[in-house]
Amino acid sequence: MSQTANPMEQLRYGFAEADRITGAPRGASKRWTRGWCRWRNDVQVACAPVTGGIRRPEASGISFHDLIEVATIIRLREIGLSLHRIREAVRRCQDTLALRRPLVAEWIRSEGSEFFLQGGDGPIEARAWHEVLDPFLDGIEYEGRVARRWLPEGRGLRVIVDPDYGFGLPVVAGSGVRTEIILEQWQGGRAHEQIAADFGVTREEVAHAIRFEESRSGA
Repeated sequence: MSQTANPMEQLRYGFAEADRITGAPRGASKRWTRGWCRWRNDVQVACAPVTGGIRRPEASGISFHDLIEVATIIRLREIGLSLHRIREAVRRCQDTLALRRPLVAEWIRSEGSEFFLQGGDGPIEARAWHEVLDPFLDGIEYEGRVARRWLPEGRGLRVIVDPDYGFGLPVVAGSGVRTEIILEQWQGGRAHEQIAADFGVTREEVAHAIRFEESRSGA
């Protein structure tokens, strides 16, 4: 895939894989990062990408930063924001704050709610932001003020997405053991204790990996 020098921008994930990891609806990772077309009154209308990432319409996958953008959009949708409204907020951030990718910037943790909720229902959406977005953003670790790694189930579970380990796929934190491999072992009939011994992880970490993979199995 991409040979860009920035590991956060290398194309690591196929679209279906990105949908699974983030829990996005099928096809959302591609539509939201590459744009799509729809029909309106028998006329095909082009819809621009929702994210603020690098425009690569021909690319066959997405980067770690794209992945974080998709995961963030899912949470913004959960609190009632439309794709149009998210897209427009991203563009405002780019134009007025010079943030090329606001959805992966640490800025969103401190000031994002006020910016993305402008013109909305005020207190209701602000409360929802803190209930939904704050726990999600707490699971993102930043370096240089941009997302560097992600704990998709929060800091309570030992699952992490880090471009430096497991080709950027979800792994058991501190081990590099991919969660999908642990699930395959368990589905093959091996006990938690056996898997833990084979891969040098704890029984609790095995359980966390299985829990994470099962939570994504229907995405």
